[in-house]
Amino acid sequence: MLETKIKNRYGDEFTFIENDKGNIEWHGDFTHHRLGWKDNRDNITMVDPSGGPYLQVGNSLVDYGINGTVAGFINRDYGYEIVVDGLQ
Repeated sequence: MLETKIKNRYGDEFTFIENDKGNIEWHGDFTHHRLGWKDNRDNITMVDPSGGPYLQVGNSLVDYGINGTVAGFINRDYGYEIVVDGLQ
């Protein structure tokens, strides 16, 4: 299982963990963040926590050690599940 930790520009740590569905669990402090969606709030297309990282549908995840692109987001208790196209 893939696990990557990053720090944003404010020093907040975010963790990306591959789950058994082949998606990525995005853990971190989402107390202050922005969302974008298409049509309704269940169709999240962008997540931007204070200090980053800004992610939107179509973004490559290579900078985070993940071979794939963002296909969507699912709101979870721990943060967000990133739906990934092309995870290897």
